[in-house]
Amino acid sequence: MLSVNKYRLEVSGQIGLDPQTGKLVQGGVGLQTEQAFKNIANILSELGWSFDNIVKTRVFLTSINDYQEMNEVYAKKFGSVPPARVAVAVKELPLGAAVEIECVAEGDVISRKAQEKYNL
Repeated sequence: MLSVNKYRLEVSGQIGLDPQTGKLVQGGVGLQTEQAFKNIANILSELGWSFDNIVKTRVFLTSINDYQEMNEVYAKKFGSVPPARVAVAVKELPLGAAVEIECVAEGDVISRKAQEKYNL
């Protein structure tokens, strides 16, 4: 992957884990996808970034039959110009999750807070 950006972040796989309860959200793959994206948004916001900074995602589903439901949520997050994506079915995910999403984000600027926290 070619990049001209100064900063690159590889966000490890996020599942639909509610950080307040420490438990997987209930209600199926759609709600788990929403929560995984909330978790990703929280990570990106620490750098002052948003979904616009994401250049690639990898989506893992325990059933490829859940692709359409996941994709409906995905499309709302990225609009008409989504990043490159890989989506695959796997046998199992942590904590019995139905979906896990990891991503690569890039940008030329990060927040002052992040620069200080990470000594950049």
